[in-house]
Amino acid sequence: MALFIGVTMTLLAVFLHGWRARWLVVSSAAGGIVSVAVFAVQVLTYYGWDGFLAELAHTYARRGANGAAGGLERYAYRSWHGLILLLQSIALETFNRAVVVVIIAGLTIAAVKLLRGHYSGPRRLLAGLLLSTTAGAMVTSALLYGYFVDAYVVSLLPCGVFLGALATGVVAVEIYDVTARLSRSEAVANWVSLTALVPVVVASVMLFRPPVTTEYMSLLRTAYRDQTIIGPPVEAWLFAPELAFVLTGAMSVRTASIEATPEDIERLSGLRESDGTLTYACLDTLYIRKMAKLGESSVCEIAASRMLQRGHQVVAEGFGWVVMRINSEDRPANAELVEMSPAKAARWVGPGSAHAP
Repeated sequence: MALFIGVTMTLLAVFLHGWRARWLVVSSAAGGIVSVAVFAVQVLTYYGWDGFLAELAHTYARRGANGAAGGLERYAYRSWHGLILLLQSIALETFNRAVVVVIIAGLTIAAVKLLRGHYSGPRRLLAGLLLSTTAGAMVTSALLYGYFVDAYVVSLLPCGVFLGALATGVVAVEIYDVTARLSRSEAVANWVSLTALVPVVVASVMLFRPPVTTEYMSLLRTAYRDQTIIGPPVEAWLFAPELAFVLTGAMSVRTASIEATPEDIERLSGLRESDGTLTYACLDTLYIRKMAKLGESSVCEIAASRMLQRGHQVVAEGFGWVVMRINSEDRPANAELVEMSPAKAARWVGPGSAHAP
């Protein structure tokens, strides 16, 4: 984000002020360097020189270059390939193909108008911001390709929204100018320029999703109030135990895996309610956040399928979440598996379990 904003604002200053922007650019760069220097000192103090250099090299090799070596050609490829992936995400996930057409049209109009000197004032600012934002995205993709794809394509952070909003503004201005020239009426031009919003409005209507996980949160707040909940370990997208603690006000415990394994059930047997109830709750926020599933399964679906094979019950489920009743498993898991064939053991334990053959 820092690289993207830094490059975007630097180029915008150049677009608007040319050589006169040099002191603004220098002072902004100095501020950025100082902030990075403070962070570098913190890391250096903690790791030492060898650890600092190793962390820097490892991080860039893993995410910056996306594991691939190469020269200028590789950087050039990543610069436009990241932008293509972003436009593909806009077309298929966050908006629609018409919005991509608007973005391309806006970029073309902005470049031509600025090069010919047809824009001034607010229109020059709008066109310059669109071009600098696009250039900022391309530079960020070139230098930090892995981070760019993860943040702006996979995680759907609003780089695409920036491009779409700015391009819509440029196209609306162009529609206004053409309509005003042909109709000689500013009122008519104002109304006609609103057609630039049609692709965005259509995308908003078609991609509308009702609120998700409301039933899940309601269940935890009411039916499971003051009741112990077990859930999968916390990762970047799993917050089941912590969220359950907030909503129920009772103890929440992590399982060793995404599912409640036989060892978990034995270890957590003392947490059962007076009626013998032990509740497992899972919420996969990453799965919910993705708008195009492409046949994927959520972590909660995988865990539930494994646990159903071992005699546990689904109490409630929804989009990206599941609540299950954990029954007792009286037989010792390891001893039972010794007497089973590999196929039968896989069906009883579930694929991917630590005990699966």
